[in-house]
This record gives sequence, structure tokens and C-alpha cells, in this order.
Amino acid sequence: YIYVTHTDIVNTYNVTIVSNNTTYGTVSAGSVNVPYGSAVQTNGNVITIGSETVTATANTGYHFSSWTAPNTITGATTITAVFAPDTDTAYTVRHYWQNIDDDGYTLHETENLTGATGAQVTPSVKTYTGFNSPSTQTVTIAANGSTVVEYRYTRQTYTVNLQAGTGVASVTGGGTYRYEKEITINAVLAEGYDWRN
Repeated sequence: YIYVTHTDIVNTYNVTIVSNNTTYGTVSAGSVNVPYGSAVQTNGNVITIGSETVTATANTGYHFSSWTAPNTITGATTITAVFAPDTDTAYTVRHYWQNIDDDGYTLHETENLTGATGAQVTPSVKTYTGFNSPSTQTVTIAANGSTVVEYRYTRQTYTVNLQAGTGVASVTGGGTYRYEKEITINAVLAEGYDWRN
């Protein structure tokens, strides 16, 4: 009698794990070696390949979306962790009014808005009575929510013309003033006249 024994030889394959965009997120391992036929199981941002586990971690302003992976490993394989931009990343728009008596500006209104990380947005300007609206600005929404747009509104100017009526020697207080400026006007009567209106 001749007795023959044998051992099954199972091939081992390299599985490469990548991020679809390293700006969006990363994976805890770039590759693993697993036997032929190893099962692939996903649980949210964690993937198990045979006995190996890899985690996908999103960067600030992004989120994990899905894995692109086969059900079993039958050869050298690349598995991709898919990340996507958040759609509710914060950004701020501030509206400043020009001061009445100097060229500085004072914050009048703040808008707290959201949009997709990395998206370009053009926030609307406001229309305020007595103010000139600035041109719009286009900005890119930063992943960390730090994007701020500042709009500065200049005050409109108005001219006050004073004319000396009958019996008025002189008038003062005329000129060009910014919207909402409080002014004082004065009339000096000519001799022999009383104030009427």
C-alpha cells in the first residue's frame, strides 16, 4: 500500500485600500494581504477583509459615503473608500453700514448660512434705504466653516440748500450731508424784522 497525503495551497492576494480623494478623507491601512476567497464585509466606515479591518476617516467638512468593494477576494483587488463634501458647512455674511461722521463702518447685520464644502457661493447684498449697496463677492466655502464675507454699504449724501427770505440777513447750516445726519440750520434776521416761519 502507498499512502499519499496532501495539503491545500491557498493563494494570498494583496488588497489595496485607497481614498477617492485624500483631501476628503483617509484610510487606516493602504494594503492588506488575505487568502483567496476571503469575505468582504462593510459596516459604515469600517470594512473587514478576511481577518483584516480597515477604517475610513473623513476630514473636517467631509463625510464618508460608501465602499467600492467585491463580496469576496479572488485576486489582487483595489477597494476605494468614497468620501463626499458636507452640504451644511457654515459660512458667514456680515453687512456693515458706513458711519455718519467718519469713514469707519459698523456691523449692522449678520447672516449665518450653510453650503457644500469647497463650493463657490455668491451671497446676495442687501438693499437698505439711504445706503449704496456694494458689488457681490464670490468665495469658496472652507471646510472648517471659517469663510466670512464682508459687505460695506456707503451712506448716500444729500444737499441742503438754504435761501434767505425777506427780512433775513444770513443763513447757516447748508451743505452736503450723509443720510441720517442731524444738522442745525440758523437764520439771522435783518434789522427791523421779526421771525415768522
